[in-house]
Amino acid sequence: SSYASLRAATMQSGPEIASFSPGGEYLAVCSPDGRLALWAGGEGGPARLEQQLVPSDHLEAAATCLTWAPPANRGSLGRKKKNKAAEGGGEGPDLIAVGTRAGSVLLYSTRQGGLVTVLKQQAASSVNSVAWSHCGSSLYTAGQEGKVTIFSISKQAELSSFQAGSDPIFSLADRKSVV
Repeated sequence: SSYASLRAATMQSGPEIASFSPGGEYLAVCSPDGRLALWAGGEGGPARLEQQLVPSDHLEAAATCLTWAPPANRGSLGRKKKNKAAEGGGEGPDLIAVGTRAGSVLLYSTRQGGLVTVLKQQAASSVNSVAWSHCGSSLYTAGQEGKVTIFSISKQAELSSFQAGSDPIFSLADRKSVV
């Protein structure tokens, strides 16, 4: 199956969102219907679909943004994750955060091949941007109502939020990633 045929089969109105992993070995693509596809390709070789997440009906929401966790993020989602990292599973990219119009963030693990958790804001509005802290221990979201929310990855819970303005926020960046 090729990317073009998968795209045609899953495409609804709205843009696809894509991002390369920090090392460039994978491409994560989110379609408007909430599907996440993980593509890999050899140098000069054809791309191949490695993994796919098709959210259940209660998780489906249009994806608005996605980002990979920084490479420093190793085993921060509980014991199961730590054991995998200790067994040598700590190489390469792992977590992908996908923001949704429903105001939630899906955390997908490439190592586990599935959804790890769904982070929900207290006052749900569309998540327009997601950004990881430099070390990967926190996730920042910004939304349609000008609010920024900070989540703890290890606690899988909202730490705090603040109103940054009245206009929508469409881009967040860790200060170390600004060029």
